[in-house]
Amino acid sequence: MDAERSALLSQFQETLQTQPLDVDLLLAQGRQLIEIDCAQALLDLLALPAPPDAFCPPDLHLLEAEARMAIGDLQGAIICLEAAQNAFSDAGRPDGEVRSLLLTAQIHHRREDLEVARLYTDEAVELLRRHPTLDPQTQAHAYLSLARLAPDIGQLGRGLQLGQDALKFYSIARYPPGQLDAALLISSNARQLGRYQLAQAHLTLAKRWLPHLPNRAAAQARIDNGEAHQLWSQGNFRQAEEILRRAVVEADATPQSKFRIYQRLILANVLRAQARYDEAEAMYTETDAVIAETNFTLFHAWVTVNWGWLHLLRGEFAAARRAFFQVLETADPGQAASFNVFLAVLYALTGRLADAEGLLRRSLHFYQTSGDELSIFALRVHLAYVYLQSGQIDRAEEEISLALNWAAHWNIDYFPHWWHPSIVATVCAHAFVAEIHPSLAERMLVNRLGEAALPVLRRLEIRSSPALRRRVEDVLSLLNTLPLAHITEIEDEPVRQVLSELFVSGRLQQQKLPELARLLSTTRQSDKANPVLLASFGLYVHGSTRREIAERLHRTEDRIRNYITDIYERFGIEGTNGPRRARYLHLRRLAVEAGYVGETGS
Repeated sequence: MDAERSALLSQFQETLQTQPLDVDLLLAQGRQLIEIDCAQALLDLLALPAPPDAFCPPDLHLLEAEARMAIGDLQGAIICLEAAQNAFSDAGRPDGEVRSLLLTAQIHHRREDLEVARLYTDEAVELLRRHPTLDPQTQAHAYLSLARLAPDIGQLGRGLQLGQDALKFYSIARYPPGQLDAALLISSNARQLGRYQLAQAHLTLAKRWLPHLPNRAAAQARIDNGEAHQLWSQGNFRQAEEILRRAVVEADATPQSKFRIYQRLILANVLRAQARYDEAEAMYTETDAVIAETNFTLFHAWVTVNWGWLHLLRGEFAAARRAFFQVLETADPGQAASFNVFLAVLYALTGRLADAEGLLRRSLHFYQTSGDELSIFALRVHLAYVYLQSGQIDRAEEEISLALNWAAHWNIDYFPHWWHPSIVATVCAHAFVAEIHPSLAERMLVNRLGEAALPVLRRLEIRSSPALRRRVEDVLSLLNTLPLAHITEIEDEPVRQVLSELFVSGRLQQQKLPELARLLSTTRQSDKANPVLLASFGLYVHGSTRREIAERLHRTEDRIRNYITDIYERFGIEGTNGPRRARYLHLRRLAVEAGYVGETGS
């Protein structure tokens, strides 16, 4: 990695000292250095004395501004951008003027001067309008910059259209790097709008241009991240995890620090969504270590706030509160709109309902202005919970109707951010009873909530009318076939946690529990499995060693050895002769063929 950085710096210095200056090559090299976190080294080279009579184009002012933005010197960047804009204007280059204006808008946004940011954005749009004959690639660059800025200034919906404009002009220019950039941005914006088919279509489109790019590793990392986000958003955790584990390894082999952080952070979130809390915490710790190693502190707040959500899910409210307060100290308006939702949920769960409502309402206003419909869906669910807890049933049902109307239209039954199972279960159970999109509510209760829905539904069953009780019993009959219904009754914490992880992740198949329970029951006559035997089976069949299983379940290794011997016997694999690996593969093949376990695993 260091050798690659050194080589790029040497190439940039050589290009900088060569006359006549190859401006396009210089800019490409310079932006690649910024991308791999060499902005300060780039500035040091730009400060070196130039050869006598050297041509100094305004593009170098622009490159210096981008480098200063990367190291956080925003005032220095503004000075460079003012010089660049004037020089571009004198040279009759509206393309450079547009780029200078858009970068200036980004800086004012980072400073929380949103109105000033919009003024510079509008000036850039007007300049584009006055120069319709700009070459397609220049217009594409401008529209892509506008599209990237749009979500940050509360214009996500507009950003989708601007991204499509950028893709159109890049296609005219036949410029694969730009086509890929635009396709990935459209996919991201479409996903936030709940347009999953459109998002997937543009991810597929982005892959078409991968073979035509000079830096395929970086492009592949971005595609992997987009696909993982897409799968996570749709609740497909296992596939998202598979992509991210591969992406982490690939990112570690590239000089781009941010992807080493991106992939780990999303992997931690996906593990958390599967209730694999210990693994998620280990990955947050690893992500923090990479941030410290690379000094790429921009993402520290996002790691902290998501780690805080893990504390919240565990009921560790004091630790969650500390994390949320920490990130809110430095949050910009866009971050604050997101981070305040984390804090609002904490307040809702601890009885501070008025505080929760105020924060949720402010964040809802931001996301409504932006057009981020997936976030609006999540916020309405949380507002409904607050109103249910405070006895404002009419207001709760209004929020539930708005949320589920949208979700039913787009066939969405999950949201990736701010998903708190007990809150969503409470809201969905009320929707089911109040007959507000009852089919969608039932689907969310059964497919997405499982264990978390049981306490709410059991309370409903007790106090419902006979007609409603039958409907609730129908849902409970589905849920009671799930292993999570039995796991809640297990008093042994390590065993309960392991089984929860195995079933939520799909490594043990829920629909086959009754048959597996009879096979692994203590008495051989019961339909209720021995929990330790079942947990040992689930871990072992997915590749854990006896020692690892013993550590996870807090049992001796000798005890686990006896359990594994018992498991082989129950599957009809007798004797200890023959290669151990062959016996293990035979067991795993039988388990997969019987449908007890998922296909993933070693």
